[in-house]
Amino acid sequence: MKLLCNYHKKGYQTVAKMIERWAPTVENNTSAYIKGVAKALGVDPHQVISVDKVTLIVLAKSIIHHENGKQPYSDPVFEKAWSLL
Repeated sequence: MKLLCNYHKKGYQTVAKMIERWAPTVENNTSAYIKGVAKALGVDPHQVISVDKVTLIVLAKSIIHHENGKQPYSDPVFEKAWSLL
């Protein structure tokens, strides 16, 4: 979650920009990745997003799900991660 906050601070403020940075097209189906994460957030892929608690947790969960095929972590894990930012 800290890395996603850092991306946001450095100008990667849309789902598309964050995922293009996180998962470059050389190694990934970045387009599908972007669509999936944007859908989970309920935003347009090119819409500027905030990194408030709810948004950041949904963003992190969506990325974890895409990377692993499932999201195995409980909500308290994300709450703790947020509290450490």
